[in-house]
Amino acid sequence: MKTANTFSILFTYLSHLVLTQASGVRSWLRCCGVTAVLVAIALPAAAANLPVVTPIVSCADLQFMDFSQFPGATTRINSAAVVMPGTSVPTPQCLVTGTIAPGVQFNIFLPTQNWTGRLLMQGCGGYCGNLITLPIAYSASAADGCPRILSGELAIAGHNGGHVGWSNSTRFLASIADGTWAINDPQALVDFFYASNHKATVAVKAIIQAYYGQQPNFSYFDGCSSGGRAGLQVAQRYPNDYDGILAGSPTIDNTAENSFLHAWNVRVNSRPDGTSILTADKIPALHAAVLAACADNSGMITDPRTCHFDATTIICPGADSPSCLTPAQAQVANLVWRGPVDENGKLLSPGDQPYGTELAWAGSIALAPGVRFSQDTSSEFAFSYDFPNYMARFSPTGITNQNIQFTSNEFAFLDLMSHINDPTDPDLSAFAGHGGKLIMWEGWADQGTSPYGTLNYYDAVRKQMGAGAAASFITLYLIPGVYHCAGGPFAATMDFLTPLMNWVEDNASPGRQVVSYHATGSSTSPVTRTRPVYPYPLNAVYTGQGDVNSASNYVSGPPTPGVSDVLDWAGLMHYTPAWQWWCSWKDAGGLAVMSCGTLRPTTP
Repeated sequence: MKTANTFSILFTYLSHLVLTQASGVRSWLRCCGVTAVLVAIALPAAAANLPVVTPIVSCADLQFMDFSQFPGATTRINSAAVVMPGTSVPTPQCLVTGTIAPGVQFNIFLPTQNWTGRLLMQGCGGYCGNLITLPIAYSASAADGCPRILSGELAIAGHNGGHVGWSNSTRFLASIADGTWAINDPQALVDFFYASNHKATVAVKAIIQAYYGQQPNFSYFDGCSSGGRAGLQVAQRYPNDYDGILAGSPTIDNTAENSFLHAWNVRVNSRPDGTSILTADKIPALHAAVLAACADNSGMITDPRTCHFDATTIICPGADSPSCLTPAQAQVANLVWRGPVDENGKLLSPGDQPYGTELAWAGSIALAPGVRFSQDTSSEFAFSYDFPNYMARFSPTGITNQNIQFTSNEFAFLDLMSHINDPTDPDLSAFAGHGGKLIMWEGWADQGTSPYGTLNYYDAVRKQMGAGAAASFITLYLIPGVYHCAGGPFAATMDFLTPLMNWVEDNASPGRQVVSYHATGSSTSPVTRTRPVYPYPLNAVYTGQGDVNSASNYVSGPPTPGVSDVLDWAGLMHYTPAWQWWCSWKDAGGLAVMSCGTLRPTTP
C-alpha cells in the first residue's frame, strides 16, 4: 500500500539464470589501435609510480573459489581463462565471467602481467540485459587514447544490469529497448535501477583480492547514457565504492524521458496511418536553417539556449519541396524543440531536442516517407513503448506511447519509479568525504537525453553543497555539436578518463580538454577540427586569429549571458535528497514482500 514515502507489493520470487551475449557497436580498434603500437605509449607519471602487482594464483584457480559469502551479492564463477593479446586485448588478460544471484551477470579482465592496482567498471547502456563481450568489453566511454587502457594495465569489468534481456540481431533496435524482462519482476527492476552496480562491484573486488592478494588502489566507474545514470546512482547511493566516476550523457530524468519525452516525439509527428508528418528528406534543410540562424563562425551552436529559431520561417512559399517545410511540418519541429507539455502547458520532461540535433531526427523522430513508426524503425518509439508499460511501476500499466496521456495525472501515476530509477539526489557529501571525484559530460546536441536535465542536477548539487565545495569534486563539460554519447555529424573523440584519474591520484583539477571532431560522422575517419571545452559554465571563445577549426585558436570565455541553469518542469522537485527511495525484500508467510521508502536497507 502506497503512502507518502513508502509502498509495498507482494511478489512470489522466481529466479532465472540465462547467459546471453550481444555484439558491440564500437570497435576496440577505434579506442586502442593495434598491439604493436602499445609499447611506444608514454604513461602518465602517476601510472609509472604505481608498482606492478602480480597474481598469487592462476587464472584457472578462480573457477574453484567460493564467492558466495557476500550478503546480497551471492556470486558464482562461470568461467576463467586467459585471453592472449591481439585485436581484442593489448596484453594477456584473465577473463572471468560470473553470476550474482539472482540475475546480475558480469565479466572482468584481470591483467596477468602488468596490473597497476586500478579497477575500471563500465556501466551498461540502454535497458541493459546483455553482457558486453569483446571487443567492446575491453574499452571505455570517452576514453579515446587513454594510455592506461592502451597499456592493458587496468582491470576492466562490466555487467548486464541485473537481468537477461531480449537479444535479436535482426531486430537490434527493438531488442536493446526491450522491457519485457521487468514484467512482474521487481528485483530485476531494482537491480537495473541501482542495485546491480553495487553487487557487481562487491563481486569483482572480491575476485581481484583473490587473484592479486589485494584490493584495488584506485577504483573508477565509467558509463554513458544509462551507464552515466548508473555512475550517478553509485555516487549517491554507494559513495565508497569508487574513487572516480565519469558520467557521460547521463539519463538523470530517465523515468519522464522514457515515458513522455520520446513518446511525445512520436505522437506529434505521426499521421493517422503511423507515418511521419515531418519526414527525413526535409531534415537537411531544417538543420541548415537552424545553423544559419544560430551557429557561430565555425558552424557550430555553442549554446542552444541562445537559439530561438522558429520553423515557420522556412514554410514553402509555394509548392512543397525538400528545401522547405509545410505548415504541419513546421509545427512538428517547433513542438519537438519545445518538448512534452500537460494540459496546463507544464513541461513533462526537462525540455526535449536542443537546437542543433536535427540531423539526428532522421530515422528516429522523422522517418522516410511512407515508413510507419514501430519498435524496429524508430528509437524514439522503441524506448517509449515498453518503459511506461513494464518499467514505470512494479506491474504492467497497459500504457505505451500509443495511448499515453500528456496530463498532470498521467505524470503523477508514471512518476513513481523516479524515486528509485532517477539519480537526482544532490547531496554528494558522502562521496566527497570519501575523496571521490566526478566528471560529468554531455553534448549540447544530445538527442537521446536532455542536457537541460543534466544542468538542473548540476545546479542542484552546487546549491546543496555550495559552489566552492562542489568545485572541489565535481565538474561538468558541455560539448557543442556532439550528439548522445559522442555521436553526431562530426563524430567526437575525447579522453576524460585520464584527467579523472589525474584528479583522483594527483589532485590535478581538470580544466581545458580538447575534443576531436571527425569527418562523415565516423570516429575512424580523419579529424577535421579540434575544439577545447572548459568546465561549465565557461565557454570556448575564438581568438579571431588563425584556423577556426583548430583548438589552439580558442581561449576560455565567460558564461553565456542571459540564460538560466534551471529549466522548470513537472519533476523539478526531484532534485532533493528526500526524493530518493531504497527497496528491500521481507519474508511474509512464504511470500516475498518488497518495501520501498527513504530508509536505506542493510544489504543491496
